[in-house]
Amino acid sequence: MANAASVDPTGLVSVLGAFVEVITPPQLPTRIQLWLVARMSYEEGDLDESMHTFTIRVDHQDGEPVARIDGGARFVESPNTDPDLPSGFQIVLPLALELRRGGLYFAQLLIDGEEMWRGPFKVRPTLPGM
Repeated sequence: MANAASVDPTGLVSVLGAFVEVITPPQLPTRIQLWLVARMSYEEGDLDESMHTFTIRVDHQDGEPVARIDGGARFVESPNTDPDLPSGFQIVLPLALELRRGGLYFAQLLIDGEEMWRGPFKVRPTLPGM
């Protein structure tokens, strides 16, 4: 998770404010945008060209859903792939979040229903009693 991210035409990913762990809005509810930035590697045997699904979720610790993105991708060999380097692809997506209360939240990345990554972050408003 990051404050900002972009991908240039060559595929280079730039990330600003990486590893977000604590969000301190002045009050709640608050709307923010975070970015999920991930590099997924795969083995040659994974190149079956079938559609793979991915899900990105953000939930409060009690299970209340905050955001969800569903999508799909095919793992195909690129003509520019260097055989000496791992094959993979990047996920760089903005997450628009409305956070209604403080506490612990979890961002999660699933591919074909299998959890590949799960990261916590905490929301702690700066004004007392919020």
